Amino acid sequence: MSVNPESPVYPVHSIDNSVGVNKREYFAAYALQGLLAGGQPVETAAHLAIKLADALIRELNIQEDADTLVRELDKQHKG
Repeated sequence: MSVNPESPVYPVHSIDNSVGVNKREYFAAYALQGLLAGGQPVETAAHLAIKLADALIRELNIQEDADTLVRELDKQHKG
């Protein structure tokens, strides 16, 4: 199961079908908080936060792909 950046962090089903903040927005918000606390200008911090969120999602998916490959190799080795 890969990390879908558009899936909600805390899924909630409501009357208007809104689901709240997605994972990309959630990761970016935390990155933005850290960048602003570190003294980055707002525009720079916002741009970097989105880049960092996207990079985190890519890396999580790469790690998950690697974990899946290891499990498959283990099955082949044992089977």
